[in-house]
Amino acid sequence: MARKDRESRDRSRRSRGRENPREQRLTNNRFSSREKERVPAQQMLAHREPQGRTRNNALTNPHASTQPSQQENFRRNPPPRNKETNPQTQKTTPSINHRGREPEATAKLPQERKANSRKQRFLGSAHDQQQRRTFPLRTVAACVIAAILLVGGVSLATHFSTHPLPGGDTGQTSANQDGQNTTENLVAQKLNTIASNIVTISESVNSLQDQGYKMGFATSAITNGANLTYDANRSFYSASSIKGPYILSTIERIGSIPSSLRQDIAEAIENSDNDSYYTVLNNLGAAAINAELASVGASDTLAARSPFLDITPAQLCGLWKISYPFTTSNSAAAQTLRPYFAETVRSQIKELEVSSTWSKAGWIVESNPHYNATVDAGIVNRDNLVYCMAVMTNKGEDFDAIAPIVQSLDAIEKCFA
Repeated sequence: MARKDRESRDRSRRSRGRENPREQRLTNNRFSSREKERVPAQQMLAHREPQGRTRNNALTNPHASTQPSQQENFRRNPPPRNKETNPQTQKTTPSINHRGREPEATAKLPQERKANSRKQRFLGSAHDQQQRRTFPLRTVAACVIAAILLVGGVSLATHFSTHPLPGGDTGQTSANQDGQNTTENLVAQKLNTIASNIVTISESVNSLQDQGYKMGFATSAITNGANLTYDANRSFYSASSIKGPYILSTIERIGSIPSSLRQDIAEAIENSDNDSYYTVLNNLGAAAINAELASVGASDTLAARSPFLDITPAQLCGLWKISYPFTTSNSAAAQTLRPYFAETVRSQIKELEVSSTWSKAGWIVESNPHYNATVDAGIVNRDNLVYCMAVMTNKGEDFDAIAPIVQSLDAIEKCFA
């Protein structure tokens, strides 16, 4: 009996000590099933593990807040790599790496930057490319105006400093000041004249080039003035303009005018008669003019079979400059020839309001464009200014096209008198 009671007590004791899995889990959470019933709901929530936190943190700090920390927020939602946030202004500003450059996410790759740089140097900007597609003469004309104004201003200032204007006593300060003001006003007036006439020349040249023609001119100072050129080394057909230098050089060499050729010479110069010119050329030859052509660098020569040639404005102007001493000499031949050259037909140089001019024009219209030409060349003589001029175009017989250029060149030369 006693034995049965001990076994019954042992079974009861073992039954009470048997492990319950559910109770064991609650025990591991530091609460038994009966304690769980007595724990308030808020305290139970406090002991739950918040999302994103480790079990160790929940166990070691059971009373910690359930809200994630700032560090956890940073870990969950990191800021963008290429921007940084200013907490005070709440504005995003581009981030800069340790080399002071933009991050690779926004910066161009080195290869792309190098390629763009090479392309930029080769092609230029979009504006430069557009400018290269337009006609550049207006830009060139603006640069020429600036250069002429600069050089002209220095030249005029030097001229007036060495040739003072007549005025009062140089020892008086007021007289000197008045003279200085007058000089400055005169220089400014001349510079304005130069600029306006360069614009006129530019417009005339543009008009011809817009029609598909070429234009060139040259002036060369003899006693005073300026040397003005535009496309002066381009070859044009001389037409009858070569008759003037030919007759001057030939008569200078032989020393007199043959009486049998006097009328032919007058007709060849004044009326540009070709038959009279051919007669003089056949009788007197072309040795003198060919020597002068070689001296100015011309490659063509005159002969009975080739009475005209290709020549540049600079070379034609040079021929007139060579003939100037003979033209102004007191020889009988020069005195006979000067009236002929003062009344040449179609010459625009003859229309200038100056003391005297000696010129010879030339014009021709042919089916072959190479032989089309309008030319005027000669010597302009003012009281204190002498210079030679040659204006040439490959547009056939259009003196209205070259008249503004002749007038403007003379106006510019006058400023340097």
